[in-house]
Amino acid sequence: MNQHTWKWIALLWLGLIHPAMAQELKLGLFPMSPYVIQESGTGIEPEVIRAALPPSVKTKLVYLPFSRLIASFTDGTVDAISPVTESANLPGAFYSNVHITYQNVAFSLKSRGLNIKSIADLGKLRVIGFQKATLYLGNDFAAMAKSNPKYDELPSLENMIRMLYSGRADVVIFDLVIFKDLRSKIKDVDVSQEFAYAELFPINEYKVAFKSKETADAFNAGLAKLKSSGKYASIISHYTK
Repeated sequence: MNQHTWKWIALLWLGLIHPAMAQELKLGLFPMSPYVIQESGTGIEPEVIRAALPPSVKTKLVYLPFSRLIASFTDGTVDAISPVTESANLPGAFYSNVHITYQNVAFSLKSRGLNIKSIADLGKLRVIGFQKATLYLGNDFAAMAKSNPKYDELPSLENMIRMLYSGRADVVIFDLVIFKDLRSKIKDVDVSQEFAYAELFPINEYKVAFKSKETADAFNAGLAKLKSSGKYASIISHYTK
C-alpha cells in the first residue's frame, strides 16, 4: 500500500475524516442464518464485517438472493458483496483477505447406513445440492451431477432438509453450520433422526469484494486486529455454539 492509502486508513480508524467524506457502504449479503440473520440485521458476517471496518464507515445491509450477488455488484446496486471468491473475476473488484469459511458436506440419515466415501458414491443416489452447487464444488462433483439423472438443486435449504427427513432424497449437500441451525427450527417435519455426513469437499474460503481499494485495505487491517484480539473467534463461537 502507498503512503496515501495508509494515511487514509489511519484517519478513518481515528475518526478524523468528516462524516460527509466517509461514504455509506452498501453491503450485499445473502441472508442465511446463522451467517446472516435478516430479521435482526445480525449474524456472523455482519458482525465480523462491521467490527473489521473503521468506525466511520457505516454499512447499509442489502439482502440479495445468492444468484443476484455478483450482478448487483457489477451493476452498481451495492458497493461490496459477501461471500465471494476471486474466481468470480468481478471487474473492478478489490478482494479482502479470507473472513469466513464454509464447510459443505453430504448429509444422509444415519439409519440408512449409506457408505459415502467419495463423490463417485453419490452417482446412483437421489442427491440435492444448493443452487449453483456444480459451480462451487469442483469438477468431479459437476461431472457426477451431469451424469446422475436423480440429481437436483433447490433454492430453499429448509426444503432440502424436509426432503431428506421425509425420504424424498438420499443425500443433501450444503454447509454444516447452516444445516444444524435450520434443522433446529423445522417443526412441520420430524427431524429427530440422527444424521450422518461425509466430508467430501475442501473447506471453502470466502472474501468480501469491495469497489474501493482503500476500503478493502482498511477492512484487511481491521480484520487482522479482530483476529489477533480474539474477538473474531468470540463472534464465531457465539453463533455456532
